[in-house]
Amino acid sequence: MAIADFVRNSGNVFLDVNGNGEHDVDEPLGISDGNGDFNFNGLSLVDYDLNLNGTIDPDEGSLVALGGIDTATGLPLETPLRATPDATVITLLTTVVAELVDQGLTVEEANTSITNALSIPSDVGINVFDPIAATNNNELGGVETFSAMVQVQNLITQTTGLIAGASGLANGAIVDQVVNAIATQIQTNTTLNLTDVDQIETIINDSATGLGVDVSALSTGATQIIVAANQKIEEAIADSSPNELEEAFAKVQKIALGESTNDLEEVGAGTKSIEEAVAENTGDALDEQINNTEVLSANPTDISLSNDTVAEEQAIGTEVGTFSTVDPDTGETHTYSLVPGFGDTDNDNFEIVDNVLKTTVSFDYETQTEHSIRVQTSDGNGGVYFEDFTINVSDVNEIVGTSGRDVLTGTDSDDLITGMQGPDTLRGNLGNDKFVYTSLMDAGDRIQDFTPGEDQIVLTDVLESFGYNGSDPIADGYLRFGSRSGHSFLMLDVDGSAGSSPARTFALIQNVALADLNSASNFVF
Repeated sequence: MAIADFVRNSGNVFLDVNGNGEHDVDEPLGISDGNGDFNFNGLSLVDYDLNLNGTIDPDEGSLVALGGIDTATGLPLETPLRATPDATVITLLTTVVAELVDQGLTVEEANTSITNALSIPSDVGINVFDPIAATNNNELGGVETFSAMVQVQNLITQTTGLIAGASGLANGAIVDQVVNAIATQIQTNTTLNLTDVDQIETIINDSATGLGVDVSALSTGATQIIVAANQKIEEAIADSSPNELEEAFAKVQKIALGESTNDLEEVGAGTKSIEEAVAENTGDALDEQINNTEVLSANPTDISLSNDTVAEEQAIGTEVGTFSTVDPDTGETHTYSLVPGFGDTDNDNFEIVDNVLKTTVSFDYETQTEHSIRVQTSDGNGGVYFEDFTINVSDVNEIVGTSGRDVLTGTDSDDLITGMQGPDTLRGNLGNDKFVYTSLMDAGDRIQDFTPGEDQIVLTDVLESFGYNGSDPIADGYLRFGSRSGHSFLMLDVDGSAGSSPARTFALIQNVALADLNSASNFVF
């Protein structure tokens, strides 16, 4: 699920079972992340599906989002949002859907009423349609729905500011009344033009009257301010391409939901004249504010990983794949990090270096075949995006010898060949093979077809058996090399170059020059 009034970060989202608009201890709660995504951990239908029909119906609860920060404008979000429990997004448009359902319509009827009233394509499902993502992806109905959502937000927030200043009432109660007035206008007039002065002024006065507040002397001027902001949204559509609209809308909203709303609250409280507020928030003065405002960078919209599979028994530090980002702001440089949140179960098994995902453990297919991580991309200008990834572990053919002399031959695929004790003859054949040693008792093997840079010799357990815990056993003198007649020797020294024990021959690597074998890339430590 996601919140999409732009994106609301760190907002509380809960299932409001008793309809009081507040989170109670027995109601499921989630916290939205930088994408606006949230989940209810531990939500059980049994606890809330009172009629046992397998779903939570509108009369059994509604989704409510409170608080948080708008990741586009950086402003705190004080307008509560609602949605019927079937919704996968929560916006101010889903809030109107929920209100229409409260007034007796079905969800489908409410959706039809809103799309007709706001000139949104009829096949858009308000409760499941993310208008920001749809606009950025140039999907049908994206721009119309995004524009309607933003203009409704301007209307609700600015009207709430005016009435709050005049009455001292809590924002939640005022928002409920404004949403009710909007829903009534939709049902009464069929169409709702959010730049029409008559309709906007009617909504302002009906909202105030429903709360026992009189703002009739101020409503004409307030209407001018609200309509001016919404007209700027319409102008942005005409002047911008779809992938530029998120930033263009954010600049208008930073003024409309910030300075303009503050001015209207002062007007309602009597500390500022309506004439002064109109002069500062319409015409050239509004243009100047919008042109001079800075908004946070548009959020990235997707993360891709070039590869999501790693073979078992690979060395620590093995590269899995590289990350890339889709971002409306072209030219930005992105950084990646593993972050806590949904899907972070196996974050500790990986690290990200620059944009490369690497392992921090060696995986065993037989123990676990999938690992879940959560990744954040940041554009360096405040824009972030999160995504969960599943990293798959692929099985490798395992060939294991006995304690005696064995002749072990691999396949044409990648193999793990473990000779065990005794002098064994090992041949990997094709593929990137690993020759695995588990103790000093495995000494005496002959590897016949080792390919430097492709095959590897796994010495992790052997080195651990005599207490080595460094990172470079070659440099530390625990792993040494010799050569004879075109072949190379692998030698182990149990106390390294700092000790007195001699290095002893461990394995013969046939037909490989010493210079080619003497590289850490040929080994797994």
